[in-house]
Amino acid sequence: VGTQLKKSGFETTIVCNAKYQEMLIKISRFTNQITSNDLIVLFFSGHGVQMNEHLYLIPIDNQCLINYPKLHESHAISAQKTLDDM
Repeated sequence: VGTQLKKSGFETTIVCNAKYQEMLIKISRFTNQITSNDLIVLFFSGHGVQMNEHLYLIPIDNQCLINYPKLHESHAISAQKTLDDM
């Protein structure tokens, strides 16, 4: 997908198998670079979950979420917050 977007003129950043901190940093950098007239695409291919009507993107290093689902707010990436930041 990243290659095709790049061929279409998009600036791309590809992140694979990201841990929580890396995901936070990459998404923060991405959202901070957006200007008012930008056409943006955020493509996430990975695990996600809906908990209490909130969607979360799951980093590879947070196995604790399997046994402790209440930790999603502090150990997963909020999809809604990411959209709000964009």
